[in-house]
Parts: sequence; structure tokens; C-alpha cells
Amino acid sequence: MAIESVNPDLVPSGSGEAAIATFVASWLRDAGLEVSVVEPMPGR
Repeated sequence: MAIESVNPDLVPSGSGEAAIATFVASWLRDAGLEVSVVEPMPGR
């Protein structure tokens, strides 16, 4: 499995970190943890 999380400030075509943050948050919730995801900028 691979989830792209390339910083768009460094690589213009980078998708940002939103997808990996969503995946990790879901995984942690499934493990019974309380999770909050803070999006400092759209898609970041």
C-alpha cells in the first residue's frame, strides 16, 4: 500500500498530507483512540 503525501510547497504536483492524515486517524480510531485532525491549510 502507498499513500502519496508529497508536500506541494516542494513539488507543485504534490497531493499534500490530507490522505495520509485521514488514513492514520481512521486506523487510530479503529484502535479505540480519540482522534482530532487539524487542517492548517486546505489539503495539508
